[in-house]
Order: sequence, then structure tokens, then C-alpha cells
Amino acid sequence: MNESLLQSNASNSARVSANCTRDPDSKLVNLDPVFMTFYFGSFVLVTAVNLTGNVLVLRTIYRHRSLWLPCNAFVCSLAVSDLLFGIMFPIYNVAGINTPGVNEALGRWAVCRFVLMEVLALEICSAYSLVAITAGRYIHTAFPLRYHHYVTARRCLAAVIILWLTSHISCIIVYASTNPQAVLTGQYCRICRYETVFTVRELGVLTVVQFVLPFSFMLAFYVRMACIARRLNKRVAAESLRSSDTSNEPSRGLLIQRRHKSLVIITLLIGCFVVSYLPMIAYFFLILLKGQTRTQYEYFSASSRIFLFLNTAVNVFIYAGRMSEFRDCLRRDVSPFLQSIRYPCTVTSLAASLCQCVTKSKMTSPSHPPHAGKLESKMSSISAEV
Repeated sequence: MNESLLQSNASNSARVSANCTRDPDSKLVNLDPVFMTFYFGSFVLVTAVNLTGNVLVLRTIYRHRSLWLPCNAFVCSLAVSDLLFGIMFPIYNVAGINTPGVNEALGRWAVCRFVLMEVLALEICSAYSLVAITAGRYIHTAFPLRYHHYVTARRCLAAVIILWLTSHISCIIVYASTNPQAVLTGQYCRICRYETVFTVRELGVLTVVQFVLPFSFMLAFYVRMACIARRLNKRVAAESLRSSDTSNEPSRGLLIQRRHKSLVIITLLIGCFVVSYLPMIAYFFLILLKGQTRTQYEYFSASSRIFLFLNTAVNVFIYAGRMSEFRDCLRRDVSPFLQSIRYPCTVTSLAASLCQCVTKSKMTSPSHPPHAGKLESKMSSISAEV
């Protein structure tokens, strides 16, 4: 009996080792210097932008009560999900390296399950936060007079809580209740990659949940907003031709400008969303449907992950950067830091030394020397600049 058990274990080990001969990225596994420089250099750069930008947005909204608006709850939700994604997604990519140290720490299925679950949940949360932002802009465009009645602080907070709970609970149910077929058949190989775990059917479900549904919702809101803006432009043009009174033209122009601003925001959000997700989806289906070796697409695989990661670094800037009030608050927070860099303490010490020289000259001489006025004016100009 023991001999049969040993033989079965040996056969299972041989089967697992045979299934593990195809690694996701040979250049990543073999630590190719050029590929590693491109791959992790890009990730370090995007991670720095992600963490800095999202922390800056959250800090600005927290410090200024004028930005504590109900609609900004979705901006904060987007910033938090992208910030956490900026921490978890690099860990997920490091877990794909097939080295003994990484495999022992991150290659176990228990650890990989948590990493995959959290990355997927944060992706879903980020995507549907964009949908919520788009829905808010649509309500503001379609129902401007009833906007504050529909979009309240309680409703926005409830929507954010439901969004986070739904995304995480669904991912917990998917990953904690069952093991993927790759894990059961020994094809997991202790390399934490979506393409080594999911089947084509599972990938299709993820594509619908993560990309198709959010994109459809945002596109529907965008089309409705474009139709409303077009009707408004026609109405304003017709009224301006019929009426000779030009007193209401500034208010009409401001209303049109707000509609166009909402359209620009949604256009940028949808464009970045599509550009970031399509390469990754194309790569997954290319690998799983054609059954090609993954070593043929190392740079395509790396570029698709970088594009997906880049989306979380620019999302919050697209929306928050288009808000004039947010830009003013951010400028007030950042300007002292920029001035300290532009005018270091040497300028302040120079102004102080000039003050001491002028004071000493006034105390020692009864009459001012000819150059005292120039010195005082120079000192005052430097103090004003500081």
C-alpha cells in the first residue's frame, strides 16, 4: 500500500512538473536584464505617480470643507481603490517571478488566492466608481434643478458602502469557496498569474463584470449627455435668434460650458478605461484560446499590465483636475512647498542681513548715506518676493 502511495505521489509530481514547464513570461522567470529594467522600471514610475496622486487628492479633499460634497464621495472611493490597487498590483506582479524565494513567500495558493482576490476586487471597485461618477455627471446634466434632491450625502455614502461590500464579498465567494481547475489538476505551478489559474469561461465572466458592464453603463450615460447637450445648444441658438435681448446670454453660455465640461470629463474617463483594459483582455484571450506559449508575448504581456496599472494613476486626476475649486484648493496647498523650493532659506537670510545692515547704519550715522534708500528698497523688494 505504501509503495502504491509513493508511486501515485511520484506520478503526480511528474505530472505537475510536466505541466509547469510553460512559464508565463520566460524573460521574467529568467530575470532578463533588459526586460526587467523595462518591466519593473515602468512599474516603479507608475507606482510613484499612483501613490502620490491619490494621496494628494484625498488630502486636499480632507483639508478643505468646501470640497465635502456628496458627489466627491465617489471621487474618494475611486482614489482609495486606486491607491490600494497601487500597493497590491506590484505585489501581484512580483509574485509571478519563478524564483525559490518568491515562490516560498508568494507562490503558495493560500497567499496567491488573497492577492488575486484583492486585485480583482479593487479593479471592480475602481471600475464601478467610475460608473458612479458618470452617473452623477449625467444627473447633473439631465436634472440640474433636482440634482441636490437626488444626489444626497446619505445616498452617496450608501452607494459607496454597497459598492465596496459587493465587490469584496463576491470575490471572497469566488475564491474562498472553490479552487480553480488549474489548482486541482496541478497546473498552478506556484506562479501567481491570472492566465495560469483561470479558464476561458472564467475569463469571459470576468471580462463581462470588469469591462463590458462598466463600459456599457458609461457609454449609455455619455450618449444621453451628448444628446441633452446637443438639444440645449439648438434651443439656445434658436432663442438667441428670436430674441434681441442679450442680458441672458452669459448665463446661457455658462450652462452650455458646464454641459461641455461634463462631456469632456466622461470622454476622458471612457477613453482611458478602454485603452487600459483592451490590451490585457486581448492578451488573456490570445493565450487561452490559441494555446500559444506565453514566452512569445513577454513584452505584450508586460505592456498590457502597465497600461492596466496606468489607468489607476490617471483616473482621479481626470475628474478632480477638471474641478476648478479642487484646483484652487490644491494650488493653495502646494504653493508654499513650491515657493520654499524656488526661494530657499538663503533668500530669507539675505533679507534679514540687509535689515540688520540698514538698522545699524541708521543707529550709527545721524544722516542717511546716499545708498541707504537703495538698500532699503532692495531689502523691501526681496522681502516681498519671499
